[in-house]
Amino acid sequence: MNMTGNEKIFQRIVLLCTVINCFLCIFLIPEYGMTGAAIAASFYMILWNVTTAIYIYRKYKIAMWFNPFAKII
Repeated sequence: MNMTGNEKIFQRIVLLCTVINCFLCIFLIPEYGMTGAAIAASFYMILWNVTTAIYIYRKYKIAMWFNPFAKII
């Protein structure tokens, strides 16, 4: 998204996901330790990638996920 002129949108997505990650770390690390940190980091990466893929699909109609039932042209 950085090379397509969508830097601002990408920046907002990353900022939102980073804030959510910080809150998850604050709540999960004292309770679960390293496992909580791993859960928070995993959720951060999943949220970041899914949000970006949904944005790209809605704006450009390009599916960024694997569809085994799609026709191959």
